[in-house]
Order: sequence, then C-alpha cells, then structure tokens
Amino acid sequence: MLRMADVQDAKQISDLCVAAYQEYRPFVGEEGWQTMRAGLGQAWERNPQARWAVIEEEGHLQACVAYFSPGAAPHPYFPDQWAYLRFLAVHPEARGKGHARRLMEWCIEQARQDQATHLGLHTSQQAGYGYRLYERLGFIKDQDLPDFRGLPYVRYVLQPVS
Repeated sequence: MLRMADVQDAKQISDLCVAAYQEYRPFVGEEGWQTMRAGLGQAWERNPQARWAVIEEEGHLQACVAYFSPGAAPHPYFPDQWAYLRFLAVHPEARGKGHARRLMEWCIEQARQDQATHLGLHTSQQAGYGYRLYERLGFIKDQDLPDFRGLPYVRYVLQPVS
C-alpha cells in the first residue's frame, strides 16, 4: 500500500534507506560509508520540507521517496521552480515488485499538482538499474554533477511535467 509517511515512520525510513543504499559501501569505502550511513539515518529529520511517501506491506516499509515541491527547499542541483525527489529507496528484499516505479509515478503526479515545469533527481552512476526506469518514465540525463564521496553523479530531469 502506498501512503504518506508521518513522523512515526522516521526510524523505519532511516533503516530502509540504510539497507537500500548499503550497495554503495564497496564504492565509498568504510569511512565514506559510515558518514553516508549517518546521513541516511537522519534523512527524515534533515528534510522537514519533504513530502515522504512509503510503500508498506504487512506493517513493514518496503520503499520510500522524499518529494520536494518547487521552492520548498533550495538545492544546488535544482532551480527553485523545479520539483525534485531524493532518497528513492527500495529494501533489497522487496526489489523487482514495481515499488520504485509506483513511487516515481507518485512524484510525477505531485509535480503535476504543484504545476512544476520540471521534476529533477540526482543519482550516482553506480545505480545503473535506476537509469532504465527513469528513462522509461520520460526523464533525460541533462548533466553530469560533481563527484560525491568518489562516486560520479548525474542529474535527470522530466520536462515538461504533464
């Protein structure tokens, strides 16, 4: 079931993000992973402007995403008039069930409702499986971004959001 998250979900969201992003550990090294893990562990608290959606099955969160309305939270990679998403995470044991697609479609609908001209996201090139989904949904890679923790990043954008 896809639903809006609330503060009671914060711990499960953090745990879910850590589990989903653990695949980056070999690429960022142990020190980088510990820093990344600490940030993921505070994803909810550090992003109070986000609208979080989760997919829950049998009382456990399977996937989550944070959606930001245009102008809600300045971000160096996205113009203020864009909506954007972050922390798209699917628990490793729940992959292949279409959860990421459902959450991406939810973000697109939120951007439409917000009358955003663009919907952006940034991702590491290590997350190659995500590219196929983004591109099937109409996103295009529009620029390379600075490396983060030694990983190359790119920005994807959906334009127009309609």
